[in-house]
Amino acid sequence: MEEAERQILETFDRLGLSRLAAADFGSPDRPAPPKATLDQLVESGSLREVGDRYERTEWGRLEIAGPHEVTLLGRVGCHLCEGVLRQIEPLVARFGAKLRTVDVDTDRILRERYGNEIPVVFLGNTEWARHRIDPDGFRAELKRLQGSP
Repeated sequence: MEEAERQILETFDRLGLSRLAAADFGSPDRPAPPKATLDQLVESGSLREVGDRYERTEWGRLEIAGPHEVTLLGRVGCHLCEGVLRQIEPLVARFGAKLRTVDVDTDRILRERYGNEIPVVFLGNTEWARHRIDPDGFRAELKRLQGSP
């Protein structure tokens, strides 16, 4: 992902808004990004157009997730997803990471990319596990990311 695209996705967090118009991405020292860049982010699934505004998709959030963010992609009523959640929740809490659970059926991009390949666990923006998780390996990775002794 290019730096300009990353800055656009980070603008949502900085401004705390769910939808932005093209002009909202600019600043006094930096003009609004070209429509082609925004279109590229829409095509990649990072943004979606809603009328004359853009909103960041869950995929767009995942692309710029920090290393201490854990995302579990799943589905309501999925017993495998519930099992993985039970395994990772205490580890995430122990290492001070942030956990976000996302129902793939609420986001078209995630549903298309992952469909029935759930649960999927991301550490930051990296897919770490699919279907099941190795709790010892997950603990070790969280420990490594946290810089724990």
